[in-house]
Amino acid sequence: MNAPAETTHTISLNLHNRPGVLNRVALVFARRGWNIDGLAVSEAHDGRFARCTVSARGDAHVLHIIMAQLRKLVDVVSAAEHSEDDSIGVELALVKVRMPDGALALDVTRIPAAVSCTIVDTSPGTLTAQLVGSAADVEAAHRALDLAHGVVEIVRTGTVRIARGDAET
Repeated sequence: MNAPAETTHTISLNLHNRPGVLNRVALVFARRGWNIDGLAVSEAHDGRFARCTVSARGDAHVLHIIMAQLRKLVDVVSAAEHSEDDSIGVELALVKVRMPDGALALDVTRIPAAVSCTIVDTSPGTLTAQLVGSAADVEAAHRALDLAHGVVEIVRTGTVRIARGDAET
């Protein structure tokens, strides 16, 4: 019998903004053997609540169990899985690359056109670029910059999503 297919799932949570809430959310995933691949958390507009976007891989059956357990947590106001069809998602990455002395520009010729690339820091020997785009495009840009310059360091947010139109995230 084949194992269930693992796919990437993006879950949006609306949480009470209190100490320890994120720990309890992470434990729900850990107890089911899921690693969190991407995590972005910030205060909502009024500060009483926080928005959390979690990216993780696993099968749909376990996702159903995780969602039920998340909804049972006292500090979880709402939990929803989002797809590319019902939401807009982007990833942010900061990529530090090697820049030899005398190099004047970042080679962006292989970076996908859909990725926004902005230089945010230049130092002797390195340059840091901010990349914004889909996870696949950011990954392609990462590979292209590594080939062209050599990536020294990268920090990625994972995909953050917001519901399309009038729908609540």
